[in-house]
Amino acid sequence: MSLKKINFTREDLYQKVWEKRLSDVAEDYGITDDRLKKICNKMNIPLPYNGYWLKVKYKSDTFKTLLPELKPGESNSYKLEIEYRDDKDLLDRYKLLIEQEEKPENKIIVPSKFAKLHPFVSRTKEVLSKERKSSNGLLSVFRGQVLDMEVAPNNLSRAANILNTLVLELDKRGFIVLVGSSIDSQPITKVVFDDLDVEFELRELTRIERKLKERKYSFSKEDEYEKINVPTGVLKLEIKRFWSSGITRIIKDTKNQKLEDRLNEFIISIYRVLNFEANIHLYWEEQRKIEKEKIRIAEEIEEVRKREKERTENLFKLADNWNKVKYVSGFLDEMEVALKERHLLSDEKKDWLRWARNKVKALDPINMVMFNPNKKNYL
Repeated sequence: MSLKKINFTREDLYQKVWEKRLSDVAEDYGITDDRLKKICNKMNIPLPYNGYWLKVKYKSDTFKTLLPELKPGESNSYKLEIEYRDDKDLLDRYKLLIEQEEKPENKIIVPSKFAKLHPFVSRTKEVLSKERKSSNGLLSVFRGQVLDMEVAPNNLSRAANILNTLVLELDKRGFIVLVGSSIDSQPITKVVFDDLDVEFELRELTRIERKLKERKYSFSKEDEYEKINVPTGVLKLEIKRFWSSGITRIIKDTKNQKLEDRLNEFIISIYRVLNFEANIHLYWEEQRKIEKEKIRIAEEIEEVRKREKERTENLFKLADNWNKVKYVSGFLDEMEVALKERHLLSDEKKDWLRWARNKVKALDPINMVMFNPNKKNYL
């Protein structure tokens, strides 16, 4: 197991717990919902009230509790360290896939030219080619159903070839490649595999250089410089929003190897991220099973306790009824004796005594148990 550090910010966590259920947010962080609830309480973050998500589901009117101002002594951030499974604990499926990528015969070759680009890549290249260079000298696009790519104009064709090769190779391996869902979406390159997804980007690295500023006044004696970012020609592929130690997130041009020759390495990195996520899902699935079993055992214990209480109460009820039967039986015996001594035992009174004794016999809990042994309400 390894340690993973999580930094919570108050505003960000507040937005997340109102966007989806607490249990789902907790799973995203890899912690229990009870632990996340305690963190929210510690940071004075209000949570959705009971019935909120049911109202959301049926589109009923809801209200959102505003985030209160911080009180003295309260913090705007919270740091947490949790244990998680090491990405080196490869599942058999991903171990086999990585072994396949490492075989020389499966090395990916990037053609110098394509007769036809993948539709996503073609659209991305076309959109970028129409953009003006940004201040760092790169072609950038901030909206649209395009892949996440930012490069200098002289590297556009090369980057498109690399990305096209990678998309086609991922498709061969069973990945589903996705872009943003609308023209207002941010550029995104997302691949889905085994119901898990990974996002990555293709970027050209920049470096900071000093540039001589143009003089505003002719009488200025000293030269003034400004720092600017300029393209380096070095391309990189980077897995986004994943910071686990032990997994290579960035594959780039080096002195000895071009990015074109390292695409298998990048796919291996994707498999390792997927393996990490799969392990997290398995871990929480195990935790859910354990929790479910705990609940089942607790319910069984509660059922036994409830049954024991019912049996005890019934025991006292039976004993109380038995005591009443004895009392009434004694009363009837004494009454019969008294009536005989006074020669008052008429046929009518004999019938009444007979009825009374039959009634007592029917109410006798011992007779109930003997003649109705299968009735649970007796024992």
